[in-house]
Amino acid sequence: MTYFNTTNQTNPRLQELRDRTRTQNQAVLYLYKDALINGMTKMSASEVYRLYISTFKNVPLTSIRRAITTLKNNGELKLTTSRTMGLYGEKEYQYQLKSLQLEII
Repeated sequence: MTYFNTTNQTNPRLQELRDRTRTQNQAVLYLYKDALINGMTKMSASEVYRLYISTFKNVPLTSIRRAITTLKNNGELKLTTSRTMGLYGEKEYQYQLKSLQLEII
C-alpha cells in the first residue's frame, strides 16, 4: 500500500507512517466488504468516512480519499458512474468492490 512521503520523513518514522497507511487501506477495504454483506454495493468517500469514524477512529477525509484511490489503483475497487452528496455539499462519485463476490471462509 502507498504512503506518499511529501514531508520527507526518514526511518523509523517513515516505516510507522507506511504501516499506518496499510492499516487504513485494510480498514477501508473491510468497510466496503462489510457494506456489501449488508446490501450496500457502492459508497462515496464521505459515506466511507462516516462509517470509518464510527467504527475505528477519527481521521481526515483526505486519508479516506487516499485509501480509496490506492485501492482503486491496486484493482480492489472500481469507480462507478453513481454520485451522491458529500460532506461539503458537492456530489461525489461512488466506488464499489471490483468483484462483488465475497469469499466464504
